Amino acid sequence: MNIPNPGRQPEKIAPDPILQALVELRFEPAGPPDAIFGMVYGRVKDLLGEAKRLPFLDIPEALRNADPGLLFQPHYSFQREALTFQVGPRVMVFAVHPYPGGTVFLRKVREILDALSPTELCKTPVRLGLRYINFFPGNVLPRTTLGLTLDGGSLIGHPTVLQTEFVEGKSRCRLHAVFPADALVGGKRERGTIIDIDGFRTPDGIVPFSSEGIMAALEELRILDKRLFFSLLQEEFLASLHPVFQEDGT
Repeated sequence: MNIPNPGRQPEKIAPDPILQALVELRFEPAGPPDAIFGMVYGRVKDLLGEAKRLPFLDIPEALRNADPGLLFQPHYSFQREALTFQVGPRVMVFAVHPYPGGTVFLRKVREILDALSPTELCKTPVRLGLRYINFFPGNVLPRTTLGLTLDGGSLIGHPTVLQTEFVEGKSRCRLHAVFPADALVGGKRERGTIIDIDGFRTPDGIVPFSSEGIMAALEELRILDKRLFFSLLQEEFLASLHPVFQEDGT
């Protein structure tokens, strides 16, 4: 199923619903998996400072290596202001909160990638993803374009977990919508609706495999994620979010 095209899309809405934005690169290492962290640390310590060991490492190594679901987990974390960078033997994760906008976020990602020279660390890419986790207070699913019925009756106004996937060329976007869901917003726990959009590519969609190729793929994923998000909002719902369009100048 192709990603719908909502037409004119705003540059921003208020309040900004993005709880967190993440870039994840899964890969097969170019050298011994255990050597990846040392190579990464040596290249980013001046940029990001000291690393913190993650609790995941408390799981015995034999169990971590035996479970395919655990292979792509980060082992160490760096923090610089709003940006978190995590690394494991087969994964790098870039996360930001609060969200500074797509241009600024991807510029921060590029800065770290340039320091890392990913082609020297990664033999082949496995998956490249750009994910946005959005939160709205209350149940907003009835104000979206999503539809789900049973025997002629809508289920959208009830507790709902919905997941589906869209395909666009070499990219895929996975949509996960949940109500009710709890989230920490401004230091307070709120109940509402999560709209989680994960755009990703597999190896044939990351060509060339270089910093330039990764960033080009991420920019295309950002456009697709944004297109899917705004295609979900009914017109009156979007209007209530104080949309600002590029030509508005406000």
